[in-house]
Amino acid sequence: MLLTFKKITMLTRLNFPLRNNIEYQRAFVEYEIMMHSTKEPETKELKQLEERIRNYESETGHSSEGINHGEILFYLIRKFDLNQRELATILDVSQPLVNRILNDNVTISRKMARKLSEHFHIGRSLFEMESVDKPKIKRERF
Repeated sequence: MLLTFKKITMLTRLNFPLRNNIEYQRAFVEYEIMMHSTKEPETKELKQLEERIRNYESETGHSSEGINHGEILFYLIRKFDLNQRELATILDVSQPLVNRILNDNVTISRKMARKLSEHFHIGRSLFEMESVDKPKIKRERF
C-alpha cells in the first residue's frame, strides 16, 4: 500500500507507532515545524510525536541527521493546500525555482526564509538550518 501525504499526516497525528522510514521522516519534519512555530504548539501532541520518533529510533537504530529544505516545503504545501505556483508567489520567485528547492537542487535563501517565516508563522531558524541530503521520499505529483 502506497501511503499518500494525507494518510501519513493522519498517522502522525494519531498515537500509532511509526512503521517505516517514510512515516519517520514525515513525523520528523512535522516535529521540527511544530518546534519552530511562532505559535505555542500543542504540548500533548508534541510530546506524543517526540515519543513516537524516539521509539522508532531506538527500535531501528535510525537517527535523523538533520532536516531537508525540500521536505519542509513539501509538508507546508500539502498542509496549507498550496501548489508550486502559489508558493512561488509567496516567495516572490519563479515556479521552476520552487521545483528545484522541492527536489533539493537549491537551498532556501535568507530572503526566502524570512518570507516563509512570516507567511507560515514559523521561526526563521528552521529554514536557516543547513539542508542535508537524505534519501528521497516517494511524493505525490503536483
